[in-house]
Amino acid sequence: MSKEFLDLPLEDVPFVVFDTETSLRTSPGQPAFFDMVEIGCVVFNFREQEVDSFRSLVKPYYPFNRVSCKAMHVTEDALNTAPKFPEIAGSISMLFANRVIIGQNTQFDIRTVRQAIELYGNLGQIKSEVCSQLTSTLESEYFDTKKIFSHFFPSEKKQSLDAIAFKVGVSPKIVKHSALEDACLTLDVFKKLTELASSKGVTTLRHLFDFQRGRYGKSKQISFF
Repeated sequence: MSKEFLDLPLEDVPFVVFDTETSLRTSPGQPAFFDMVEIGCVVFNFREQEVDSFRSLVKPYYPFNRVSCKAMHVTEDALNTAPKFPEIAGSISMLFANRVIIGQNTQFDIRTVRQAIELYGNLGQIKSEVCSQLTSTLESEYFDTKKIFSHFFPSEKKQSLDAIAFKVGVSPKIVKHSALEDACLTLDVFKKLTELASSKGVTTLRHLFDFQRGRYGKSKQISFF
């Protein structure tokens, strides 16, 4: 990220918050593969609030884990008729382009998208420019609400999305487990966390990245706790 971009006030930064739901595939001697079955994204900035959103079921590559689908209230028929990842990769790439990624346990969701890019890219089913743009975006620094939360509440053991939401005063609007609904809840949590951070002098994108790394308090000689 350029110096000019990092020095933007938080209200001027373009963000995208996203979440994925997966079906776990395991094979002896092989690393676990998290087969995407749903993705939800919300594009926003603090001035205009929500700018755009996207949600889609995704037909998994491998036979899916029915236990995962039951937890998400997703039916086999719905997944069998859903688009495959290559059919929505272009839309995801456009939503992610030139935006800062936010998530809850973000590394997991980024890994899920990367696995899909690698799988279908190797099969020649995704345009090379889409692969390149998505991969480049996913390599940029991102925010994780779980990491930011841990700096405010270092002794808090419960760090699920629902537990963090409850701790910072955000009430889930839904009970159904889905990617878009979790992305919306993550966004509400992120807004609360940035409110807390701004009261400590965190006002720019660089400040917030430093805070997430645990360095801002020391460099500014501010006590956060």
